[in-house]
Amino acid sequence: MRKVLGVGGGLLVAAVALGFLVPAVRYKLSGRLAGEPVVEGQPVGYWLYVIGEGGTKEERAGAARALGHLGRGAPPGVAPALARALADPGPEVRRNAALALGQVGAEAAPLLAALADPDGEVRAAAASSLGELRPADPAAIPGLQKAAAGDPDVLARLAAIAALGRYGDQAAVPVLVDVLKENDTNLGSPHEFAVAALKEVGPQSLPAVTRALGRAEPRARIGALKVLTRFGAAARPAIPEVEGRLADEDPLVRLEAVQCLWAIERSPGRATRAALAHLRAPEANPRKRLQTRAKALYILGEVGPEAKPAVPDLLTILKDDPESAIRMYSAQALGKMGPDPAIREALTAAAKNDKDPDVCRAANEALKTAGRL
Repeated sequence: MRKVLGVGGGLLVAAVALGFLVPAVRYKLSGRLAGEPVVEGQPVGYWLYVIGEGGTKEERAGAARALGHLGRGAPPGVAPALARALADPGPEVRRNAALALGQVGAEAAPLLAALADPDGEVRAAAASSLGELRPADPAAIPGLQKAAAGDPDVLARLAAIAALGRYGDQAAVPVLVDVLKENDTNLGSPHEFAVAALKEVGPQSLPAVTRALGRAEPRARIGALKVLTRFGAAARPAIPEVEGRLADEDPLVRLEAVQCLWAIERSPGRATRAALAHLRAPEANPRKRLQTRAKALYILGEVGPEAKPAVPDLLTILKDDPESAIRMYSAQALGKMGPDPAIREALTAAAKNDKDPDVCRAANEALKTAGRL
């Protein structure tokens, strides 16, 4: 029996010794014995070993992701290890490390350096993480401005624009206002991101946004009006400039001004009259006709029951307009006008008889909405 125990004890000692000779096993065992925080089933020391020297490219990327899950309570050695991983040859490792640095609350310097990474996804991750740093580091603003204005990767630009909004710094406003002129891309809209970012910056951006109403690009004027709309009553000082856009050469800018004034003033009569005028105006260009009529219908729906003078027009559109999208928007607007027998009858007919299933669905939803008002 003593011989058997001796052999068993020797095997156990040998197994432990072998474990400490294999680095991965050593870090797992020593980390658990030391009571290190455990993430994704392994102690921190193991992940630090993997990301530093002991793993394949895929394993290093996984280690960076795991270390990010430690969040702001990460042990002191985690952020430096992730910062070093920003020089890893694997783009996925660098991307995960950049994202993790934002999660653990690192300093800005390594992330700012990563804004010059050759890989667009890494730059996007670095910009996104810079926006997560709290307290925000003002030193990051110039780098984020540069990325927001001209990074060749759309996702990196979007991340930088969003980060500038989260910083809420007045210095970022000129860049964000300039981005308003841009069109959408198939990967996202710098324009819409800039609108959201300027809203985050807050009313301190009001003077610059108001000046943008005079920009030559219609897209920039529309973007400025969208921002003012989001400010609501806080944008009241801009009313004279917004009213000036009611005579804009571009009908979409005019309609955006109508919606903006509604958000600021909540004057149903003015909003309804202006939206109806655009709804009734002839437009030869099919694309612009769709855009302007859709916007006018949306505004009327926003005004809701106080836009009742528009109901006859909406009923006619729902029944007779050749464009199914316009019939759908009309149904949605009617659903917000409140309970009315004529509206219910028209929506019920559209739900049953319209040839476009999207219009039928919109009419059914509108019936439910009207029933709740």
